[in-house]
Amino acid sequence: MRTIRLTEWVGAPVELRPRELEELDALPQGLLVVAPQRDGSFRLTPRSHVGTIALPSLRLLIRPKCGLRNVLLMLSYASGIAWSASDFPYEPEDLTHAIAWWFDREAQHATRHGLHRDYVDRSESLATVRGRPAIDRQVAAHPGRRVPISCRFQEHGEDTVLNRVIKAAHLALLRMPDLDRALSARLRHRARQVLGDVSSVEYGPAAVPDLALTRQHRAWRPAALLAELVLRQQALRDELGHVWGRAFTVNMEALFQRFVETIVRERATASGFALEACVTRPLTLAAEQADGSVAAAVRIAPDLVVTRGGLPVAVGDVKYKAPRLEIGDVYQLVTYCVRLGLEHGLLIYCGEAPLRERPVIDASLTCATIGIDVCGDADSVVRRARAAADVLVQQAAAARQRAA
Repeated sequence: MRTIRLTEWVGAPVELRPRELEELDALPQGLLVVAPQRDGSFRLTPRSHVGTIALPSLRLLIRPKCGLRNVLLMLSYASGIAWSASDFPYEPEDLTHAIAWWFDREAQHATRHGLHRDYVDRSESLATVRGRPAIDRQVAAHPGRRVPISCRFQEHGEDTVLNRVIKAAHLALLRMPDLDRALSARLRHRARQVLGDVSSVEYGPAAVPDLALTRQHRAWRPAALLAELVLRQQALRDELGHVWGRAFTVNMEALFQRFVETIVRERATASGFALEACVTRPLTLAAEQADGSVAAAVRIAPDLVVTRGGLPVAVGDVKYKAPRLEIGDVYQLVTYCVRLGLEHGLLIYCGEAPLRERPVIDASLTCATIGIDVCGDADSVVRRARAAADVLVQQAAAARQRAA
């Protein structure tokens, strides 16, 4: 299998065989742009997804611009899993190997506390009654017979949903090609021996159950969150549904947004404010027409809305692109400010840029911009993110004072 190494948003000329080109053309839209060149080669340009795409005859390794360690840093903040660069023993170029190593480490730590046990609903046909008779199933499966008796009951054991998800993640990682031998051996041993009595379930990306983790899952929480990340990766299927490749990728645009959102929530909460994710509750813009009817609704969803007592006091939007102000960004932020009745708004870009404020002419509005450079060491990345978050919190405090 040939390996092609690329970097997000950086095009590279590549000679492709007919079969390789056919496989790349079948990839889902949004992962990669394949452009033919005059010399017969092709220019491959990844978009915002980084990671590994394993095809039958080709493997793509798409590296992030900010470095793999900083991707893991942002993942740890976005998912709430403690992670330190000093804990990472090497610098792999493959995101799959990095996540697999991280998951293996967390699962190894968690197994020291034993597998999670809980009451599990069971339904079986037995010689005697256990729990409650399942009349509907008895009539359907054993009409007119006294035994076996269809029963529904609960059993305290290890075959829980959490353990099934953990085991499914082990098996999913073992199907990835070129996994480190020592790592594969540990994953295989744990799946067969430690999780041997747990049911093997293959979850599709959209079918991963919501684990609703609580304090009783504290030891297994990091491994469970990483297992969800592994299982939500994309299996590439043909028209008949057969798996022909696998893609383990992270959308850097979405990850950067979640990272910034987490930092802003941390800083806002510390200052007595709250952060509302309007992506899940979009705002509606509607104009009343002359006949009294309302025009078709236009919905907007700011990335960051800081509130106090349920009322918006600051608004911001996150852009995973270089700090270069574009007219569309200004229109978007002004719309948010007008809709929420705010005098200040903040655009947060991905890249080094100092705070800059721009008053809107003939309007009591100010558009501020700031950048977060996600390259460099972990401490500097977090420090810059907190500095950007503090600007939004300061805008919220100023709006609160004006309202008072």
